[in-house]
Amino acid sequence: MILVTGATGNVGRHVVRQLLEAGQKVRAITRAPDRGPVPAEVEVMTGDFTQPQTLPAALAGVERLFLFPVFGALDGILGAARRAGVAHVVMLSSEAVTFAAAARVGEPHVECEEAVRRSGLSWTFVRTGGLMINDLSWSAQ
Repeated sequence: MILVTGATGNVGRHVVRQLLEAGQKVRAITRAPDRGPVPAEVEVMTGDFTQPQTLPAALAGVERLFLFPVFGALDGILGAARRAGVAHVVMLSSEAVTFAAAARVGEPHVECEEAVRRSGLSWTFVRTGGLMINDLSWSAQ
């Protein structure tokens, strides 16, 4: 089972779709389950990183976690993931963490990566540049 956080957002919904196409079993955790359509094959659970009591049920039976970074709020989900026996975390990050002096946009991602490293879980960071899906918010301009 793979748990996808931010599953109704610009990135997470595409992660969910691609995992399903690859034949994976997917669970989604979201603060707003009615925000966007989630495929019927996905188990949807309400959860919030800032409300740790919502996390253990969502992580039960999960082997891998796709983590959308919530700045300053990862310790709870990472601790819960460790206790639940999650084997691997893939976290969406930013290429800005690799810049000689991490720009203001990079610093929160540096902190998130450090939290994942401290968790003791196996991890992969996906360090993206600009995501074209985010450019759609500027289309009216």
